[in-house]
Amino acid sequence: MNAKTRQTLIELNRAFYAENSRAFSDSRRDPWPGWSRALTHLKSPDDHPISALDVGCGNGRFATFLEHNLPSPYRYLGLDSSPALLSYARSAHDAHKHVTFEQLEILDPAARLTPVGDRFEVIALFGVLHHVPSEASRLDLLERLVARLSPGGILIVTAWQFGAFDRFRSRIIPWEQYNATVRDPIDESELEAGDHLLGFGDASLPRYCHFVSQDELRELVTQCCAESIDEFSADGKTRDLNRYAVLRRGGETSG
Repeated sequence: MNAKTRQTLIELNRAFYAENSRAFSDSRRDPWPGWSRALTHLKSPDDHPISALDVGCGNGRFATFLEHNLPSPYRYLGLDSSPALLSYARSAHDAHKHVTFEQLEILDPAARLTPVGDRFEVIALFGVLHHVPSEASRLDLLERLVARLSPGGILIVTAWQFGAFDRFRSRIIPWEQYNATVRDPIDESELEAGDHLLGFGDASLPRYCHFVSQDELRELVTQCCAESIDEFSADGKTRDLNRYAVLRRGGETSG
């Protein structure tokens, strides 16, 4: 995928979330059941509070989950590119001094995801991977996040399995249909297998979503410089809406 196509897809999603932030936030209120299993792999450090990084934090619901599932004190940093979603997150957590949120274009390869030297015991990448255009960029993001882990820390990744369900496949908008309505069409020859446009409720704009299958997720994890310690399906009424991968960075651990 060339840089122009990649950036166009990123801009498409940025426009979608700017227009539909309230409706999207309202649909993301409750924690995902899979978070509890994933968090069982977290080892508490002996010498400092647990630090958590939430990449693509949206309205901050993972911070709410951690508030009830981590021992105090702990430190949480949420990153998102949407100012509107971050405003909801900050409003929900304005009384929690150990919870902070920052706006960042997380899909920019040049973006410094965290301050130099910062390391985290747990990093979450929930509902983000399907919005990352190109296989190379998905792997790059995972590797950059592994590099921000403390020794023994865990990276929790989800891959939305929309391509396995008829109710989501019915929302796919053909590329040629979309291209017929815009001044700057997507070069379909630059797309990868699994790249789609999906409708969302009554929204006028679609989202770019890549179907990261279970096999593709496993291949990405295999290429990362971290140990795969768990892989499972969870969430949704059928308990398999998301595929989870939990990776641990090597090194000395405590606990």
